[in-house]
Amino acid sequence: MTENMQKMKGIFALISMPFKDNGDVDFEEFGKLAEYLTTKTGIHGIGLYGMVSEFHKLTDYEKTDLTRLFLETVQKTNVPSLVSITDYSTVIAARKAKEYESIGADSLMLLPPSFLKPSIEEIRYHMISVLEAVKIPVVIQYAPQATGHFIENSGLIDMANKYENAAFKIEYKPAIDFLKPFLEMKKDMIILTGYAGLEMLDLYKIGVRGVMPACSFTELYVAIYDAYFADDLAKARMLYDKLEAYLKTWMASPESLLAIEKEILVRRKIIKSSYCRRPAYHLSAKDSRDIDQFLTEFSAILG
Repeated sequence: MTENMQKMKGIFALISMPFKDNGDVDFEEFGKLAEYLTTKTGIHGIGLYGMVSEFHKLTDYEKTDLTRLFLETVQKTNVPSLVSITDYSTVIAARKAKEYESIGADSLMLLPPSFLKPSIEEIRYHMISVLEAVKIPVVIQYAPQATGHFIENSGLIDMANKYENAAFKIEYKPAIDFLKPFLEMKKDMIILTGYAGLEMLDLYKIGVRGVMPACSFTELYVAIYDAYFADDLAKARMLYDKLEAYLKTWMASPESLLAIEKEILVRRKIIKSSYCRRPAYHLSAKDSRDIDQFLTEFSAILG
């Protein structure tokens, strides 16, 4: 396993996208947020263009400038960077992978196409084309419940065996019974999970290597991870159980989570505005009370 592949573990937070109140990307705040996450949180890796980055609401011109700023900021630290490829076209996705590798991304994440329901053969071809385009790790997102595309377990195992740069972000609810067969078939398969880290402790137990959550309370995810792998299971379980109660509500939809995460960043005084480009989720009075309670409950960790 290469050194970069060995680093694919722990808490790989996906950065939120700060906007100004008029809807413009706030590049200054974005740079400050990237710096904060990589120097103040104990993070193991940081990613750009996850769902919480609102990649689906950004222009290509904005992405060009954001990618360069992101990599320039992260490269000043020892934190591995990850940039997600969300392009629908296979040829463009492969070219984008080479571009990101050439400007210094340590790893990539690939969101395979699902719009207009391409065949499984075309989806597999898309994955393989990006894997073959670069040498750096490629984390392939596999969320069959969300996309409606199910690939046989053996197909992903074969991919992991053939391509030494293949890693996977597998999202499924409930997760434990779905992910366990992969690691029983290939113990060293590099799997991370999303869904805000729900079931994370049980998933760590079977060999899942880390979580890719949003970024507004990264320190809490790091505290749970560190406690678990220091064999302080009681502390890990206590923190996780408290967090889970909030996550089950906040994970109602991706838009609700990213809006709540951004509001938490504002209340922690890490970014200035909680603006989300519309169409967007708008916080309820209950959401606001829950955020206040959350920040009070975890104040010892989050400050």
